Amino acid sequence: MSSSEEIPSYYWDACVFLAYVKGEEDRVPDIEGLLEAARRHECEIVTSTLTIVEVSSGVTQLTGKREHAAEMRIDGLWSTSSPINLIEFSRSVAEAARDYKRRAVDLGRALSTMDAIHLASAVELQVDALHTYDTKLGGWADEVPIKIEEPRGSDRPMSL
Repeated sequence: MSSSEEIPSYYWDACVFLAYVKGEEDRVPDIEGLLEAARRHECEIVTSTLTIVEVSSGVTQLTGKREHAAEMRIDGLWSTSSPINLIEFSRSVAEAARDYKRRAVDLGRALSTMDAIHLASAVELQVDALHTYDTKLGGWADEVPIKIEEPRGSDRPMSL
């Protein structure tokens, strides 16, 4: 998605959005910093439209009920004024995700369907990095041509 002359592009796994919505104190500053950078067009943040459902479902699973404030915060992430760019789920992503799931079996690794979709989406977009807090997903860095790392502000090292 980006080249050396363009702004960096990051694909966000649903767990990044969940950390933001839940207000995880150790993660929110980095997430907000990147959201602000995206608003200033200093980076691009992308995720799948499937993340809309995954994040909503994740918040409900955590709390066991619907919470209006959390729903409003989540819905704001997908608004037209949000710096988050949404991509549609496509056949090519589905087939690549299927191949990652098959590879996971061959390697004896765990890979959820949604993580396979996020991985395939990020690879198809050729982003600079897939941002996640999921160490299982981070373990796929040796299988894909993109970086997999935690989102970090510019003054903090990025690693998973």
